[in-house]
Amino acid sequence: MTIEQRWRAACVACAMAVLSGVAPAPGLASGLAPGLASGLTAADEARDAATQADLDALKALMRAFTSAYEGRNLEQLMATIADTEDVTFFLPNPFVPMLIEGPVRGRAVLETFFASIPPVAIFRMSTHDDTFEVLGDVAINLNYTTIYLQIGGLSRNYTARTTNVFKRIDGSWKIVHIHGSPVPKESGYLTTARGQ
Repeated sequence: MTIEQRWRAACVACAMAVLSGVAPAPGLASGLAPGLASGLTAADEARDAATQADLDALKALMRAFTSAYEGRNLEQLMATIADTEDVTFFLPNPFVPMLIEGPVRGRAVLETFFASIPPVAIFRMSTHDDTFEVLGDVAINLNYTTIYLQIGGLSRNYTARTTNVFKRIDGSWKIVHIHGSPVPKESGYLTTARGQ
């Protein structure tokens, strides 16, 4: 595990602790996870091998989500989302900023959104700088999501900072939370340098 991966893991662990209402460990709260600068250990290698299958499954799930979203296929999209009441979405503009709770309400909002896009429109979604972290039966994906919409001669790009949370349910990963925050227009989007 690289130093950057350890740093991201410490940040994700701290966020998960805060989200679950548990005080983060002192080392995590300051971003200084124990052993942050040390090399790979046998435990790291075993964990990395064990989570590779989960990472592959999560990436496949997000590809299925993106494909269904771009195709405005509500049934395929809902198949990627957990059918439990703890499902939440917080969507920014160009949607009306809102908290959507539960799969029934989520489905209704997505159906209305898809119906508002003319069939001839070009509609694409891509993600950049994806980071996945698996923490047992919960996983997190952080990224920048760009949505492109073109209707006739008019086009618009929209970029958001996005956090996706997944839960392993009956052996399969499902999306339980999506939170998108608009990137300030004056900043574009910034990323950290890789490999440092």
